[in-house]
Amino acid sequence: GVNIASFAGQPLPVEITFLASEDVSDVRVKAWISGEREYAVSSNRFKVFNGSTYNWLVSVPVPFDLRPTEDLKLKVSVESKGDSVEASVPLAAQRESYLVEILDVVADTEVKAGEMLALDIVLKNRGLEFSEDTFVRAKIAALGVEERAYFGDLSPVDQDKPDKEDAAERRLFLRVPSNAKPGTYVVELEAFNDDSSTTLTKKVNVVGVGQDSRV
Repeated sequence: GVNIASFAGQPLPVEITFLASEDVSDVRVKAWISGEREYAVSSNRFKVFNGSTYNWLVSVPVPFDLRPTEDLKLKVSVESKGDSVEASVPLAAQRESYLVEILDVVADTEVKAGEMLALDIVLKNRGLEFSEDTFVRAKIAALGVEERAYFGDLSPVDQDKPDKEDAAERRLFLRVPSNAKPGTYVVELEAFNDDSSTTLTKKVNVVGVGQDSRV
């Protein structure tokens, strides 16, 4: 009858205790969050003996992409081949207040020296509050190039009034120096504002010299 607090994307520690009322072989314990049974964790099969009490400690994954108003429950089952017992507990699951995720980055895996590397970047607000004045910075530190793009304000959820979305996409360009040596370089991306920051890396191969860099 008590709501258990948990945060999106963070494992929920659970201790399950049950009393065996008879000898049963091939018993298995499972735990999951609401309808996310594909993320269920389960024990190996074991035998229980009548009158014995059993404990199972486990960390249950909480879905990362929670909606603020989503009704969640922790569900537990003790199963055998011929029977099963299930219980559920309400969860007061919530997202962190400020959390921006780099949802996707699409870019070529190869670029020629002297040419532009285009990065199509998608950001999503995974937090509970507005993500205000959010930027993305992209750089290849080994080549000394860096650029940034403004993504604006992202809402916790898509809404009409005011017209705000929880995700945004921008294209950002990095010019690879004409004297860059062929090889594999790390592209560092950082999404940030005054309240949060998150990073992601990709790799790009510099091959040959592009037409833009020729005299």
